[in-house]
Amino acid sequence: MGFLGNFFKTLLDVKSPSTPAATGPVRPHSQSPAPKTPPPRCPATRSRKSRQTASLVVQDTNGSKRTLATQVGKGGEGEVWATSDDANVLVKIYHHPTTAQHDKIKALKSCIKLYSADSFGWPKAEILDTDGKWIGYAMRRRTGHQLQTLCQPQLLRERMPNWDRRQLITTAKSFVSLVAEAHAAGVVMGDVNTANYLVDPANGQVSAIDCDSYQYSSNGTFFACPVGIPMLMAPELLDCDMETTRRSVESDYFAAAIMLYRIFMVGAHPYSRVMGDTPIENLRSGKTPVGIGNGCQFPRGRWYDIWSHLPFRMKKLFVQAFVDGHSAPSSRPTLKDWQQALSVYRNDMDKGWMETAIIPDGPKSRQYRGTRQVQSASTPANAGAHHRKT
Repeated sequence: MGFLGNFFKTLLDVKSPSTPAATGPVRPHSQSPAPKTPPPRCPATRSRKSRQTASLVVQDTNGSKRTLATQVGKGGEGEVWATSDDANVLVKIYHHPTTAQHDKIKALKSCIKLYSADSFGWPKAEILDTDGKWIGYAMRRRTGHQLQTLCQPQLLRERMPNWDRRQLITTAKSFVSLVAEAHAAGVVMGDVNTANYLVDPANGQVSAIDCDSYQYSSNGTFFACPVGIPMLMAPELLDCDMETTRRSVESDYFAAAIMLYRIFMVGAHPYSRVMGDTPIENLRSGKTPVGIGNGCQFPRGRWYDIWSHLPFRMKKLFVQAFVDGHSAPSSRPTLKDWQQALSVYRNDMDKGWMETAIIPDGPKSRQYRGTRQVQSASTPANAGAHHRKT
């Protein structure tokens, strides 16, 4: 019997990726480099010496061996390797494997809904060293650019030169559907950040990686999501011990709202650019330029222009998430709320009512209607449509 039997050939049934994944800090599936200075994780990622493996040979629980060929990712928790003869299979090897990690991987494998889902880099099989000791797991390889690409205008122009806001909506809808699929399976994602998702530049579809951090319960045993980036977490989690805290779907709603905001605002954070404080300080206190009458406002410039062109329905949900829902988790928009708003946004855009440029040339005027221009006393009949960058 071959490595993992016929597991990956019959169950995964995938073709070799057209381009290899880039190396980087435990984002093994991605073609995009990680940000140069990623925000601190909570708890902070521990610096550990990489576990050395002399032969780089591993085996599955059936005793079938395979050689690890290329290291494609490395971080504080472990290393990710491509196998020598199957580009569709990745193996994560933990630096210091623990019984708790092993138990969690076995529990995640039991989540049938996500085990068979195409959009998740889910743990598929347990991996042992040549002495039969558990050291990690195998997963299906996912390809694409890190979602962080959409938050960096220069990278976005380089890697998705033909994209406009229609593709951003497609990606946002795919991301929301991904979170909904996890929740439907009883999983709370927890560590919702742009480095944990890949986007296909051809169709805007999103897939999830680093799934072994997800929160899940199996057979009465609770497995926490022990990591997270403070500036991307719900405020009620900021002072919690992530190793033991039980997160809620509402905390995922808050993190998802931040992700959507960053997608449409080209990387801006909903609690940044106000009163000189850091995003984490503002997130803790609730200071945000989103909404009216909260003592903060957008400075004139790119972010003001982009915000002005968002439809009212989207703005209302962002206010509901970051103002009303800041201290009241039950008030946060649900994933269904976002799905409906995004569908309406795209329909209105297809009708020519909304701006399609990712970064508009200026703020929205009262007369502006996307590719249409409403005549008024101050608008000549022969006035041209609002100019947009493409």
